[in-house]
Amino acid sequence: MWALPAVLSALALALMCVCICTAAPAPTLTFGIANDQFVATTPTGSQPVQLLSGSIHYPRVPRAYWKDRLSRMVSLGLNAVQVYVFWNVHQPTPDTFNFEGDADLQAFLQLAHEVGLMVLLRPGPYVCAEWDWGGLPSWLLRGAVGSAPPLRVRTYDDTYIAAVDAFWGELLPRVRPLLFENGGPVVAVQVENEFGSYGDVANNPDDEKYLRHLIDLARQHLGDNVLLYTTDGGTLGNMQRGSLPGSIVYTVGDFGPSTDPSGSFAAQKQMNAPGLSPPFVSEFYSGWLTHWGEKMANTSSAELAQATAHLLSLGASVNFYMGHGGTNFGFFNGANSNGDGSGYTPHITSYDYDAMISEAGTHGYGSDSQDKFEAVRAVLAPTWRPLTPPPEPPAPTVCAPPAIRITHTASLLDSLPSLAAGVWPNALLNMEALKGQACGFVAYTTTLPPATTPTSAVLTLPSLRDRVYVFVDGALQGVGWRANPATSNVTLQMEGGGGAHLTLLVENTGRVNFGADMDNEWKGMVDCPLLDGSPISTQWTTVSLPLHAGDLARAHWQAATPTAPPAGPALHRARLEGPPCGDTFVASRGWGRGVVWANGVNLGRFWPGQGPQQALFLPAPLLSQDGSDIIVLELEPAAAGAPGRVEFVASAF
Repeated sequence: MWALPAVLSALALALMCVCICTAAPAPTLTFGIANDQFVATTPTGSQPVQLLSGSIHYPRVPRAYWKDRLSRMVSLGLNAVQVYVFWNVHQPTPDTFNFEGDADLQAFLQLAHEVGLMVLLRPGPYVCAEWDWGGLPSWLLRGAVGSAPPLRVRTYDDTYIAAVDAFWGELLPRVRPLLFENGGPVVAVQVENEFGSYGDVANNPDDEKYLRHLIDLARQHLGDNVLLYTTDGGTLGNMQRGSLPGSIVYTVGDFGPSTDPSGSFAAQKQMNAPGLSPPFVSEFYSGWLTHWGEKMANTSSAELAQATAHLLSLGASVNFYMGHGGTNFGFFNGANSNGDGSGYTPHITSYDYDAMISEAGTHGYGSDSQDKFEAVRAVLAPTWRPLTPPPEPPAPTVCAPPAIRITHTASLLDSLPSLAAGVWPNALLNMEALKGQACGFVAYTTTLPPATTPTSAVLTLPSLRDRVYVFVDGALQGVGWRANPATSNVTLQMEGGGGAHLTLLVENTGRVNFGADMDNEWKGMVDCPLLDGSPISTQWTTVSLPLHAGDLARAHWQAATPTAPPAGPALHRARLEGPPCGDTFVASRGWGRGVVWANGVNLGRFWPGQGPQQALFLPAPLLSQDGSDIIVLELEPAAAGAPGRVEFVASAF
């Protein structure tokens, strides 16, 4: 069975022949399945291939580090990389496509090719990945709640299918030149993702029609030769609900190190045509995800290595999920729930995932304190014989520069008019009805009628989407939180004799990315608030606050006064002077809860009181040689108040 060097050598020879043998027909390059094995065919012949892959998500890694992280995966002993494509990154609005900068998929795939990795591409349209709404763009929910028949995603709904056709029509032609048959690294393409945990192909005609449409669409854009596959939980039931039997698509499963692989591999054989079922685990969990309020996921390095060795002894192919996790920069973290509307839990900003390669590019360590990278590398290295995996790139420099002083502050509520991306008078609109806004915040303001304003009243928030800060005349009254339905009732304290000014600042803390609750993920106010049981009938104003980098400069900045900080949510600005000493982490100790930007790049959310994450990754390429601006939005000040400075540490936990 071919290891990585043989695959690369044969492919290089094939490409050389394409270039110099112009008088002869172009050689045939194919990657497929025969005799229950993956097979690569080049001008030198056909040989079986054992895929040793790891997952990495390019939007979770700064572009400047793409090659470094991919090279580390080769040093780990891998010969392939599995890559999700996030629809909401590449099509932020219905009329806008983005394949530039950190979204330059083609450049990432070329780099994978350059360092010697084959690619297993997962273009969705749904991907899960603990990413906001599983990668689906929020504009699919556009329009006010109840203004039109609800869109059905991930099934054969005409409106949804038209959107998928447009996205794949833009995406897949960019991929085709990079297919293995065209001399590129892409050897297989996945359609949908874990569909058996959402739909039911076996019993729902619309679900079957949807999956067949995706397969036909992939063939239309990529041709008939590319290997198409599905991934579902490693049981026959999941695969029957999420894939199609026979040879139209290759069906595989996913599971973790503690699971006996024989069940998944047997289910594969029942789904796939005879001879077309090489044993493969598409997501072999090297670690696990983490929500706010949980202990950081940490699994055994020894158990992972032992289970990997067992898979290799069976001749199985494997993709580690994750090889390198990275970071949920911006507001792209997703969330989980129980499938019945309860149990909402958003994911932390770090996507370290307890993988072999950590968030900062260093070695990950398991719960047994063993080096997870070295443990897995020791198992994979023999597949390279008589060669060995190449050495790692130089270790990343991770440092902790001195603390910096807050120099300017701005009240968020006072800055609403300046920060607004749009204002809708006389309207109470959910976030998706605000053209162009996918995430961030929405503010709702109204003045309650003086005649009906008591000194104390109960505000009821029928639908919490997701974290709602309630202010009366600028004073915080309480916080409603989707994860705790008991907080939907907030007692308001109001002075009599005048109309109270009510402000609701609503934060989208991440759309559910898995399961049935994905169907109802509008954000902001989706129902009219009640005051003492009656709808608030006064006129509302809706203010869009996506808080893009350019928006922050418009805040009402003033010189910081430590003895008189702004009341309520506030922005705090500091300056990190000089060139970066390396990668670092912005510490959240002393702060309450909020968001950090570095030179306009959103590093994500912090919430040290909830944990487990205590600092946000700040890669050196985001910093400037002549100094960098750090802005902290503190939504919920700690009991001691804003600390007056920003500190840096060398680890997120």
